[in-house]
Amino acid sequence: MNGNVVILHFESQYLYLHIIAKLFCEADLLTSLCDDLDNQDVKAFMEKVSNFFLGIPYENAGEITEGYFRNHLRTLFCLFGIPNQCEIMEASQRVDIVAQTARMALVFELKMLGKEESDPEKKKRELLAEALEQGRKKGYEEKYRNESQIVHTIGIVFDEKSRKVACWEQGL
Repeated sequence: MNGNVVILHFESQYLYLHIIAKLFCEADLLTSLCDDLDNQDVKAFMEKVSNFFLGIPYENAGEITEGYFRNHLRTLFCLFGIPNQCEIMEASQRVDIVAQTARMALVFELKMLGKEESDPEKKKRELLAEALEQGRKKGYEEKYRNESQIVHTIGIVFDEKSRKVACWEQGL
């Protein structure tokens, strides 16, 4: 991947075309997803992102890692023309994903709930708190803020077993 250019191999192209065709058949998703960003409606935006992961066929899952979720999320942003960067390396941190519009920047910190967790509900809460704390401690919001943008830090916990968004929360 180079900048916002994403080159997909044949199986991935088929998968994304299948998913996008399905999504476009549902209530003009493109317009509503972009409207959510324009209106800074993070909740509505994240509901659509969560639904996106529910639509990925099981047989296309491959190895489930945090990178699996990060790459699918980034590809979704690229498909909808939302400028983004991932794995942004800095001196003391690595930001998972930053998606930006003219009015808003969304800084995502991703965590993954493993298959073998003995108390998944407790672990989910811990991972979500860890994601938000990481964003706060490392100053993600200050780094991406400018005069015309509001910055939202969003922690997302993905479930390795179900391959979906387990929970998410917007930082304060």
